[in-house]
Amino acid sequence: MSVIIDVAAMGADLEAFSRAAKKYLANSVRLTELKSQLSMSAAAAKRGDRSLTWTTDVGQGPIVCASSRCYRNKEGAALRELAAELSFNFVGKLDSGDDNKFIVKSGGTCIRLYWTDNQEGTTYHYDIHPNAAGHPMLHIQFDGKIKDVPRLHSFFAHPLDILEFTLMEIFQEEWRRTRIGTIFRGQIRKYPEHQQKRLLSLLASYRSWVTAPAPTLISLLHSPHTPFELYPA
Repeated sequence: MSVIIDVAAMGADLEAFSRAAKKYLANSVRLTELKSQLSMSAAAAKRGDRSLTWTTDVGQGPIVCASSRCYRNKEGAALRELAAELSFNFVGKLDSGDDNKFIVKSGGTCIRLYWTDNQEGTTYHYDIHPNAAGHPMLHIQFDGKIKDVPRLHSFFAHPLDILEFTLMEIFQEEWRRTRIGTIFRGQIRKYPEHQQKRLLSLLASYRSWVTAPAPTLISLLHSPHTPFELYPA
């Protein structure tokens, strides 16, 4: 089982998100750069052996969120500026019969949260590990002295879903107000529709595992028999 990215749809969502969330990103232009990188990498894969890597390691580095003073680290504590960086790496190939489909065999998205006054923080990552023993296909791991476990089940494989969730966390009520506003909804275009479809598709897989005859938590370690499409029909 693998995760499949629709190259054109991903590009459109990156461009729309860079406009809609510009206020909350320190380098919103990075999203359009990543759109171009994905398009050019897909074109090169088509001309070559169809192998494809899409990563923030190429170019200008991570997507950087604007710093926020909306989050308190302790009840009653003074507000501190919190910021975040998002990086990702996806490795796979173009589908043999469709140049617009990027089949991701492995990869993930890393988040670094940190206080801007001293750079202290935490790092965690959302991994894609299909058909790996003991691994949920989509899971979160936290960096630390023991970092291989726990592997917590995740709903997110799409880097923009992870970016939006991160913005929602660090900007709290401000993000929630913006997200439902008329201007944002006009600029974000089809991203919400795409997001809803992929989460419903993933939840359907989770439901099938939970209702399977095998022990529930062990069933949740399975990978779907069919690819998980980030842009389902």
